[in-house]
Amino acid sequence: MWALPALDFFRTPQQADGRQPRHARHAVFATVNLVMSASFAGLSAELYHRRLGSLHNVCGPGPAACAWQLFSGVARSLAVQSVLEYYWHVAMHLPYLYAKLHRHHHTYKSPQVFDDLMIHPLEAFGYYVLLFSPSLVVSQHYAGMLIYMSLCGLFGVLDHSGIALRLGPFYDTRAHDVHHRCGFGPAVYKNLAFPFTVMDVLHHTFVEPRDVGYDEQAPWPSQLLNRTGKMPGSDDGRSRRSGKAPSHSIGDMTS
Repeated sequence: MWALPALDFFRTPQQADGRQPRHARHAVFATVNLVMSASFAGLSAELYHRRLGSLHNVCGPGPAACAWQLFSGVARSLAVQSVLEYYWHVAMHLPYLYAKLHRHHHTYKSPQVFDDLMIHPLEAFGYYVLLFSPSLVVSQHYAGMLIYMSLCGLFGVLDHSGIALRLGPFYDTRAHDVHHRCGFGPAVYKNLAFPFTVMDVLHHTFVEPRDVGYDEQAPWPSQLLNRTGKMPGSDDGRSRRSGKAPSHSIGDMTS
């Protein structure tokens, strides 16, 4: 079950999911990472309570100024996370760190909801330091931090959900799906950015989903449900792809 990885303690990896066997340590890693993430959130709240860090409760004057402050805080937090996460992900694809840590996350070639929790706890600890860093370095109202964390959680779930979705020019869930399904392993630095593709575009590490056999365009949210109320492509459980799964040789993508 996606949302309760601890339940996998009571099932074999094969029983945990009928479509794709679970990693033998999935339950342990996901549960530890959930607890770790909650601990980081609690630490951020404690720092705010003690007036440490960069969060505050002043918003305004006036609704317009408050709204701008919230938007600015969320945007700056996402920018900080996006830059730090990109270089962290690059590091995770260095051969040594990939072999020791990141390979566990790449066990799944067709990730499902909440499979973003399936990472080695040491890697998770490093990422959570980056994820929660805006509470220390970005001056903003605490509500902005809550919005930022909610967005990162939502994007993490969507990127591993199997649903094709785009939001503007710099977010397409298939970008991360390409990263998993095309076997981008050690020393292959492609589609590393999260949540937006901006850092990949700037570093020329972005692979267009259509270039590796995906639909030319992912749908907007309003187009996700067809007339029958089912997700497009729900016959095979993967709405990101059309027909058979994309196949692509990564020999020309290792530079």
